[in-house]
Amino acid sequence: FFKVISELIYFIDQLNLHKRSVSSFIFAIENLSLETLNMLYLLKQNCSLVELRKVESHRGLNDFESHYQLGSSIQKPKLHMSTLGILINTNPRYEGYILNLSLRQRFLKGDFKLLNIGSMLDLTFPTYNLGSNFSILKSLGEGTHLSCQDVKNAEFPIIITNTELFKRNDSKILIEVLKYTNVLDTAWNGLNVLNHNIGSVGIQSLNKFLPLSVED
Repeated sequence: FFKVISELIYFIDQLNLHKRSVSSFIFAIENLSLETLNMLYLLKQNCSLVELRKVESHRGLNDFESHYQLGSSIQKPKLHMSTLGILINTNPRYEGYILNLSLRQRFLKGDFKLLNIGSMLDLTFPTYNLGSNFSILKSLGEGTHLSCQDVKNAEFPIIITNTELFKRNDSKILIEVLKYTNVLDTAWNGLNVLNHNIGSVGIQSLNKFLPLSVED
């Protein structure tokens, strides 16, 4: 595979010597193993002709690890301090069964309420479904929803969502909305993001890969 790549790069490099417009060799990546991606990334660093692009059209929010990973707020010592959890478009029973077990243990200790925005779920313990419309999250940020009182009175509230939410065009607004609640402040970060697999976390940590564009 890399022998073929080396020959193609050499061929493109020779063409660029005789052209005014310089061409690049673009890899569109999707569901790629970390080992292969790391080799391509090293190739990109050593060859200016190589560009790496994502097939998916959204731009990931990976400026901070808290934007694409589970945070420290779901660790048992800190989770036991929380009195409120909010699930947004995720099912921890299937996407993160260890997390779901931790939430169940926290619920059984008492003084913990779990709100759910999305499909009706059976997490093996009670939850309060607020509906599946994304505008519910907007009304929570604006302070017009009935559950806003729960959020305001909660101690160390946590939010659990997944990477699918950040594929929306308005996903950047989510972080800004949370800054007006007690979910995100200087002393507490209650945002947690579930990933479908460990490899996607590694890709986010490696670099911010741009999506494939018409210009490419």
